[in-house]
Amino acid sequence: MPSVFKHEETLQVCQTELQELIDERERIDRRIMALKQTLAGLTRLKNDVGTHDAGNASRLSLLPIERFGLTDACRIVIRLANRLLTAAEIRREVEIMGIDFGRYTANPLAAVHQVLSRLKSYNEIEVAETTPDGTTSYRWKGVRRKARSGQSMLSPPLPPEVGGGLSKR
Repeated sequence: MPSVFKHEETLQVCQTELQELIDERERIDRRIMALKQTLAGLTRLKNDVGTHDAGNASRLSLLPIERFGLTDACRIVIRLANRLLTAAEIRREVEIMGIDFGRYTANPLAAVHQVLSRLKSYNEIEVAETTPDGTTSYRWKGVRRKARSGQSMLSPPLPPEVGGGLSKR
C-alpha cells in the first residue's frame, strides 16, 4: 500500500510556525530599538552634563540607528508601530532614533512628508485615515498579516544594520 503524504497538515504546521517566528521577531525588534534609543539618550545626557569622553562618543557613533537615512528610519518607525501614526509623530520618533535633520534642506516635517509620499508610491504604506482638520495617519501595509494558504506573510526586511523596534507607548 503506498504511503500518503499529508501535505495539508504539513502546510498548516509550517504556516503556524512561521507566524509565531515573525511575531517573536517583531517583539525582539521592538526591544532592541527601545534599548538603542535608551543608550543613545543616556549617552547624549551624559555628554550634556559635562562628562564627555572620546570613548563614549565613538560608541554612540557606532549605534546602527545612526548609519541609515531618513527613508529607512521612517520605514522602521511605521513598520514597528502598534498604532496609526501622523507625520508629526513619525518625525518625533525618527528624531528620538538619532536622525539629524540638519543635513536636509527642507524643514524636518516637510522632509518626512516627502518620504511618506515616496513610501506610499512604493506601496509600502497607506493612508489609514484623515481627520476633518486634515491630519493624515499612516500604517504599514504588511504588518501583522496572518498566513493564508499560498500567501506570503513576510514584510519587507529592515535594513541589515537595524534590528530595531519601537517601545510600547
